[in-house]
Amino acid sequence: MSNLKQKIIRIIDELITLCYTMNCKDFNVDVKIQEGKELICLKAYVDSVNEETLNNIKKLLNLPRAHELEEYYWNLPGNDLSTNELTLLGIMIDSSSVNYDKESKLLQIELSRLE
Repeated sequence: MSNLKQKIIRIIDELITLCYTMNCKDFNVDVKIQEGKELICLKAYVDSVNEETLNNIKKLLNLPRAHELEEYYWNLPGNDLSTNELTLLGIMIDSSSVNYDKESKLLQIELSRLE
């Protein structure tokens, strides 16, 4: 399996871990691989997400991508979600969008990686 595919699998794994940490009962992850770009979209129904947690997720996923560190650190995220794993996700992606609708209880995270 290519390094690129393994990185995408690791990102998906960390998003699923986030869902379980937030006690999601219904979630899915969609991946679209396009020429020169990968899109990873999470939709999760969460009973409640406080503003501090939401802002922390946004902040960590919007760190600048660090290509020079990505090759070294991409395999570090593990099974225990912490700030470090979200930080590592942040340096592996080019852009992110994080939204939570309190009425529908839908958390949406969209990640984009350029090749």
